[in-house]
Amino acid sequence: MITNNKKRVLFVSGGNNDKLLDYVKEQADEINDSTEYSIDHYLIKGKGIIGYLKNYIPLRRKLISNNYDFIHAHYGLSGMLAVLQRKCRVIITFHGSDLNRKDHRKISILASYLATKSIVVSEKLKSHLASNKNNNIHLIPCGVDLSVFKPIHQNEAKLRLNLNQNDNYILFGGAKSNKVKNWNLALKALENIRYNYKIIELKNMSREQVNLALNSSSILLLTSHMEGSPQIIKEAMSTNTPIVVTNVGDVEWLLHNVTNTYIVKHDKNEISNAINNILSHPTRLSTNGRERILELKLDKESVTKELRFVYHSIE
Repeated sequence: MITNNKKRVLFVSGGNNDKLLDYVKEQADEINDSTEYSIDHYLIKGKGIIGYLKNYIPLRRKLISNNYDFIHAHYGLSGMLAVLQRKCRVIITFHGSDLNRKDHRKISILASYLATKSIVVSEKLKSHLASNKNNNIHLIPCGVDLSVFKPIHQNEAKLRLNLNQNDNYILFGGAKSNKVKNWNLALKALENIRYNYKIIELKNMSREQVNLALNSSSILLLTSHMEGSPQIIKEAMSTNTPIVVTNVGDVEWLLHNVTNTYIVKHDKNEISNAINNILSHPTRLSTNGRERILELKLDKESVTKELRFVYHSIE
């Protein structure tokens, strides 16, 4: 049977809440749908270096009891745990905080040296691994499921989320409690908004609800201190939602020539001016973001092809 000929891949990633990160799950599901690979998961329980290292023995047991062809780890600490075992070859995807944060960077760089292949989601992250084996570093941003993230009429989206049709909504691109997302800066900027608005917090939503929230909103606002290749930006582009974002990660590349988007400094006045400019229009603005996603081949199918290329290179 075809199933028996599939290569077996173990995805290793954080899982303190017993839930895969959405973009990790989507990537795994897309690969799993192929006739080439079968994906299994190991979710790491614990926080910090010590917490991750406590997973070494359980991970070894899983590897011994299953005949995996290789491991694909997500984030640097997961990668470091994965490379400590020498039974399977390891691919690591670095998503941003693992290389942007100084306290994780050295560990991530070491993990990259020990891995068979490394993947980064933005060019800026690749620069942190510049002294590494460059032929073993691949640039592959996470893709977007364009069947989920797509433009919907704002009235319909609001109706499906039980939102007021007459209100302006601003979607904040993360949980307010996540310090990296920098809600304090957003809050200061919002003090100077001249128009009525309500905030939607990106928290505890299904993928379908995120799509509806984007289509309901006049603006996606992201004020992060740092990012790798922010997935919510690509999702907002896929729905043609206007964007105000601080200059983090690869947003300059993503939003090149995308209309009705603002890349701003970490400055409350610049952020509020951008928001006011968008809200000054009587009807919801649109962008050409979806067209840009297709131009960059950031749909999940195109990205999966790139990932399979890396998989094939180590077989």
